[in-house]
Amino acid sequence: MRSSLSFEASGERYKPSKIPFAFASQHDVGDPATRGRYKGGFYPYGASSISVPDDLPWKEKIPKLVATVSSLLVRMKEEGADSFYVSAGYFYSSQCNLEFSPEELRLLASLDCPFCPSCYGGEEEPNKAPEPTTMAVTPRAISRISE
Repeated sequence: MRSSLSFEASGERYKPSKIPFAFASQHDVGDPATRGRYKGGFYPYGASSISVPDDLPWKEKIPKLVATVSSLLVRMKEEGADSFYVSAGYFYSSQCNLEFSPEELRLLASLDCPFCPSCYGGEEEPNKAPEPTTMAVTPRAISRISE
C-alpha cells in the first residue's frame, strides 16, 4: 500500500521563510496567492508542510517525521505558527486496514496535535475507477437507528 505522511503548520503571523529548512511547500502571510480560494490576492496566513519520502518504508515514516518536526517546532512557533496537524494518506486497491504500534502512537502524541488519516480507494491502479463502497442496511439496523 502506498502512503504519504506530512506535518502541516499555519498561523496568521507565520513566516516559514525565516526558518532555514527546505519545506515541501510554504508561503508567508502576505505572499501572493497562486492557488486556492485566495488565488489572485494575498495569503492572510503563513503555512508550511514537512513531508517524508513516499517510498520510505512505513515503519520509518513516523519516526523520521517526528524527529524532523521536533527539531523545528520551537522555531516554527517563534515565527508565528500556532496551528498544527499530521496528515497521512493511504492509497489502496481493495481494502484499507490501519494499525499503529504503541511506539508510533507515542511518537505522534509527542507532537501534541491532531492526526488526520485518510484512505483513498482505487489508487493502486490509476487507470481503474474506484470500487463503490456499499453498506448493507437491514430492518434490524433501521430499527436501531430510529430508537
